[in-house]
Amino acid sequence: ALLNYSEQQYRLSDGAFDITAAPVISLWDRIDQLPEPESIDAALARSGWHRCSWDGEVLRLAEGAQLNFGGIVKEYAADRAAALLKARDFSRGYVDLGGDFHFLGAHPDGSPWQVGIRNPADRGRAFATVPIRRGGLASSGDYERFSQVDGRRYGHIINAKTGWPVDTSGHDAIHAVSVTAPSCLVAGSIATLAMIQQGKRAKALLRESGLNWVTDA
Repeated sequence: ALLNYSEQQYRLSDGAFDITAAPVISLWDRIDQLPEPESIDAALARSGWHRCSWDGEVLRLAEGAQLNFGGIVKEYAADRAAALLKARDFSRGYVDLGGDFHFLGAHPDGSPWQVGIRNPADRGRAFATVPIRRGGLASSGDYERFSQVDGRRYGHIINAKTGWPVDTSGHDAIHAVSVTAPSCLVAGSIATLAMIQQGKRAKALLRESGLNWVTDA
């Protein structure tokens, strides 16, 4: 299921989201200096879903390829945990895996749960509150995990097509986006794709999704 979904997201994002981009992602993990361009090019050459073969049963990786489900596995796990609870007749409450949620039903008093979305500019405050009764809620942003090099911040969200972190330095940059959807997996995917797209393209993607969403910009 995860491989099928990953293939769909790869095509939807035109290669910007790619579970085979582990060689690229590892280059940007807690860095104190920028990777050499040659290192990025070499990592990109070892990445690429289009270089792998998946027939629905057997996955054949290209030489040097590695899988990284970091962009979707926590959301998938939240959905699966919620499914196990529903199978045991739980009808209220929620699963929270590091800020990725799946809600089983309304608050015990019948009202929606109210989820505060952290303000990237002031982590002690929320810039929005999202009401939700059931389904998934996931957030993506560049303010929790990042590296600082020569006074510039490089976030953990990598564009697998370019090999570089998402650029959030523009005047219309989005630093935080949260999405609600029937599943946490879908909510997380759309939130991440919006972070990768940035600016007007991100807003267009969010509107076209037909889902409920909030951003800090």
